[in-house]
Amino acid sequence: MIFFPVSAAILISYLWGSLSWSIMAGKLIRGIDIREEGSGNAGATNALRVLGKGIGLTVLLMDFLKGMIPLLFVPFFASSVKMADQGETYLSLVLLLSIMTGHMFPLWFGFRGGKGVACGAGGITVLFPVGALFCLGVFLLVTLVTKFVSLASLSAAWALPFFYSVLGALDVITVNPVYLSFYIVVAIIITLLHYKNIKRLLQGSENRISLKRRER
Repeated sequence: MIFFPVSAAILISYLWGSLSWSIMAGKLIRGIDIREEGSGNAGATNALRVLGKGIGLTVLLMDFLKGMIPLLFVPFFASSVKMADQGETYLSLVLLLSIMTGHMFPLWFGFRGGKGVACGAGGITVLFPVGALFCLGVFLLVTLVTKFVSLASLSAAWALPFFYSVLGALDVITVNPVYLSFYIVVAIIITLLHYKNIKRLLQGSENRISLKRRER
């Protein structure tokens, strides 16, 4: 029976995702709760604004690795419990969703976390590397043109299922409906978590990102 080790892996992934690097950095380095500063979000962008470039970029990297590292071990785990190839594929998706859930609703920090973009990107880099590069390009382009990280995040999130579908239509890859559904679900979740940002974008009051100085 592989039910118990798989259940344990899902639980551990959620607890791992619940380690919010931005909250811990704010408390340990500055003695503040980053959720009470800046935009109020426990993510890398707010860490950049509130804690500065060095800490913010470190948080970004740590969040990215948070999503990437566990998925790198899935093949070894699947082999140890004699899981079928299809089961290994689906386990990767479930574990990434568990990590992102932990990041967004961290057990250790009152279920108030970030939006899951960076840790999701880390996991997608393992699952669909070409797609991750395409989304990175979209993210950077939108950020450079608009200076709105929220808009760039939303654009990148929806670029993933779009790019996956286009590659399938061009017969470059064989589309797996489960993967496509997962990418769409992730894009929807990220969109819902950005509802305040969307509202501010429509009102023209959304903050732009700047690396020249720290915004407070």
